[in-house]
Amino acid sequence: MNRSRPARRAVTTVLVLVTIAGLGLSVVHRRGTAHATRELGPALRRLEAPEGLGAWPDLFRPGTVSALAPRLDAMATDAPSPEVHTAASLAWQALGDDASAVRHAELAARLAPDDASIQARRDRIVDLALVGRVQRRVKPFAWFSGLALVFFALRGLVRRLRDGARRRTTSALVVRAAVVADGERLAPGATLPDTDDMAVDVFIDGLRTSSRPGKGPRLELVFSHAGGSRTVRLTPLKDVRHAATRIPLGESTRASLLTAPGTWRLHASLDGLAATWVPLVVGTGTNPGPAAKPQALRMHKACRAPWRRLGACRR
Repeated sequence: MNRSRPARRAVTTVLVLVTIAGLGLSVVHRRGTAHATRELGPALRRLEAPEGLGAWPDLFRPGTVSALAPRLDAMATDAPSPEVHTAASLAWQALGDDASAVRHAELAARLAPDDASIQARRDRIVDLALVGRVQRRVKPFAWFSGLALVFFALRGLVRRLRDGARRRTTSALVVRAAVVADGERLAPGATLPDTDDMAVDVFIDGLRTSSRPGKGPRLELVFSHAGGSRTVRLTPLKDVRHAATRIPLGESTRASLLTAPGTWRLHASLDGLAATWVPLVVGTGTNPGPAAKPQALRMHKACRAPWRRLGACRR
């Protein structure tokens, strides 16, 4: 199991939550400012426009709120009233100035303590100001999280495409393996001798060598004993670039094989795709006979356990 996968999932979850939080707060704040813009027109109709300016409905346009807000602010200073402060709070809220909107909403609520609509509007403006404050704090982190998610998504897509192309190339290779003892290659089903000079030869037909590091397939060798339910794994070879490779068997590996009599199978795989297997006999095991020949198969045709769980071959 890849130990970095839980950490990667945790980081991705945090990034997604931060991005969603930033987007959600931004949407709520924008809806609040849009609602204030819609309420500003009816609030202006309840006011008397200053002399020489015409009627408020003629002056108010969605794009002229920035010019109306300072005038309403001056009117609230010269002739304070709940209606003027309400219109000023809505104008500043539509412009996104939460501090000025809250100040005028508080003044309007003080001048009209019995007006339920003004009190409710004050509560709504205060809540929206809090949302805007939190949204401004979260916005940089949300941007960073969103860009990080896009980067990781593109990186994962590129890696998936590259791995798919590599697996298609690897699936076309034919692998043959044999056990060598004292310099002699053992026939399939032969008895494994008790010797210190033991190795595994792996031949890969169709392997293209590359000068760039990391382009070769990953070779894995596993000895399995069906009768004793035992498995001996060799250290995987990364970036295999040669069509013929000899892998010496260490003392611990030889001891594990020789202490379990019976039939062993040597399984070879490239990039997790089962490639071939070779039967061997240790001690008093039964010779599998001529029917048990080494299997040199294309990777997509080998669906034998324990490789079926890898999900890389088809029936």
